[in-house]
Amino acid sequence: MEVNRTNQNPGKLAVGNPADGVPTLAELWQRPLPGFAGQPVRRGCCRALAALGQGWLREATGWEHILTGNDPFILAPNHSSRAEALLLPALLAVQRGGRQVHFLADWNFLLWPLVGWLIQMNDPIIVTRKPARPKFLNALKPWFKPVASPFKEARRRLLAGQSLGIFPEGTVNTQADRLLRGQSGVARLSLETGAPVIPLGLQFAGPAKRWLGAEVMTLHIGRPMRPMKNYIGTTAPAAAVREWHEQTMQAIAELSGKTWHPHNPKTKYAPADSSIAN
Repeated sequence: MEVNRTNQNPGKLAVGNPADGVPTLAELWQRPLPGFAGQPVRRGCCRALAALGQGWLREATGWEHILTGNDPFILAPNHSSRAEALLLPALLAVQRGGRQVHFLADWNFLLWPLVGWLIQMNDPIIVTRKPARPKFLNALKPWFKPVASPFKEARRRLLAGQSLGIFPEGTVNTQADRLLRGQSGVARLSLETGAPVIPLGLQFAGPAKRWLGAEVMTLHIGRPMRPMKNYIGTTAPAAAVREWHEQTMQAIAELSGKTWHPHNPKTKYAPADSSIAN
């Protein structure tokens, strides 16, 4: 399967600070957000979170690939810290004039005071696969479990024209040198809706550089990757899903400065030697 991906070194979009692509605080507060018209609370929370995210970024490239003219798409970042679940959606919404990229969210985050409320502002797709900690909170899971499966809801939204954000690694992975094997849901959704995948690489700027307790990062958004064949209205063959997943993860690896191999472990708790885990 070929991929329409001519350059994985995306150009910078001059937003506030042309030198590093990171928007200034003034721009974050002054940029019009028509997508939040009539929603002052959501608009204010988005600006506040984006302001926090501005300090979290050292450099950003490729904002032009996630503008609304490219909707619908599936944004596929590597997952390096919990802060991304709050800050990344807000930064994207500001860049897109208030039109959100809706992320899949682990239901456990919704149990946190304030954090859960802020995540709900993104109108996420809730995933209830993981158990709660402490265990007694699992009694609350039925209140958060959606009627439709996360995959069906994601497919419905893409076909309705909404863009989604999905962390294909499925969990936070702080390993500096490699990606986890990842889940193939992004690839399958892309093939079965025709939506392009936009890979996103997040890299730590170094342990000595921190912002409100989180390591400062660089953000690199790649060009849209469009499958040469789609399976809209049908089920994509396993071989096609596997091949498209591998290409997606390789693209994320290039942008994040990490390596990826189909035999990498699926969990961050696996031994460093992947041959032991497989």
